[in-house]
Amino acid sequence: MVASVTCALLIVLCRKYVARYPAMTLTLYQNAVAALCVLPFGGHTVRNIGGNDLAQLLLLGVVFTALAQTLYVQGLKTVKAQLASVITCLEPVYGIALAYFLLDEGLSWRECGGGVAVIAAVLCATRRTRT
Repeated sequence: MVASVTCALLIVLCRKYVARYPAMTLTLYQNAVAALCVLPFGGHTVRNIGGNDLAQLLLLGVVFTALAQTLYVQGLKTVKAQLASVITCLEPVYGIALAYFLLDEGLSWRECGGGVAVIAAVLCATRRTRT
């Protein structure tokens, strides 16, 4: 519940400030705050990281987190925060689909049903925002 509230707050604040500040600056601030919040729970494992692990962490951090979040914040200049948050709900569906196709993982009926429900909700929400 706390994660949902903070995510909604983050989207609303980004939408508010993206007109005044560059998307990259906003992304830097939000990732810095997130890192400071998580550091007490994982800071002790930092000294056990090898070269390959560090390269993978940099790839995940720079490309799949910072770049993706910067593009998301930049998109908030033209998309309503409500629509952006609804579309964000598609992330688990993308993850499940990619795991199925790239990692050859199986799908349960519950996962398929949940994916259909999420896609239906997103379609319903996007239809409402157009009218």
